[in-house]
Amino acid sequence: MEQDKVSAEEFQNQINKIDVDILKLLIKRNDLTKLLQAKLRLPKGMIAYEPDREAMALRGVLTKNQGQLPIQGLVKIWREILSGEGQMLRPFSIAVYAKENTHEMIELTKDHFGTMAKYIPCLSVSQAIQKIDTKGAGVAVLPLFEQSEDSWWTTLATGEHKALKIVAKLPFLKQKGKLGKEAYVISEVPVKPTGNDRTLFAIEMATQTSLASLKSFLEITGLKVHQVWPAYNLSRIYLFAVEFDGVVEMSDKRLQAFVKAQEKNIQLIRPIGGYAVQECV
Repeated sequence: MEQDKVSAEEFQNQINKIDVDILKLLIKRNDLTKLLQAKLRLPKGMIAYEPDREAMALRGVLTKNQGQLPIQGLVKIWREILSGEGQMLRPFSIAVYAKENTHEMIELTKDHFGTMAKYIPCLSVSQAIQKIDTKGAGVAVLPLFEQSEDSWWTTLATGEHKALKIVAKLPFLKQKGKLGKEAYVISEVPVKPTGNDRTLFAIEMATQTSLASLKSFLEITGLKVHQVWPAYNLSRIYLFAVEFDGVVEMSDKRLQAFVKAQEKNIQLIRPIGGYAVQECV
């Protein structure tokens, strides 16, 4: 074989050349990203974080990889690239709810947002949310609804934080059959459809309604309900968080059909976020 005639030194020289080429491409990528952001004119005060674009970029990498490189390592490299470019354009801090399982939450967050970001551990969800309100952080990483000590999502439902919404779910890459820490990311950044998404709504009914009944009312219109959570420890006991498969907007005909059918029984209905569905390997 021809490769048998190539010395170890020659292989090393080829690797060194590839390293230089990779560096040049990363520099070029960074320059193009800056030019793109200048064209897009990021609004004043808005951080350079696009969870939808990042999700689509990672899916593209996974598709093109075709199993040639270890997926976990590949995603980690791309997460550093994607997160790093945002931090270079407009640095922002990440508030992390870290009262319980502190190490796991911090590591989960760092795996996603990279090594360049500043992390702020918070002992309560309200403290993490306040960091965004006061511009001390650009995003907050909070526990899943079923893993939370309280129904923190109700603050998004009632409009107490009008611009805040759920924009991502961590980790983006999950291992099938393996349980691990997960979390939601909330921020003020806009999120666009990625082709495989879920949408979260808050729905408050005027009378006693079970989770099964609410799901049935919604699904009869053609909506695909992934999960429903009740709000705990509130006087508003008929408030629910509903997760739909796909992108659902207030103007969606299916949702409007639900509103019309339950017109006298709906107290509140409001979108509270959405995210690109995680990839499983």
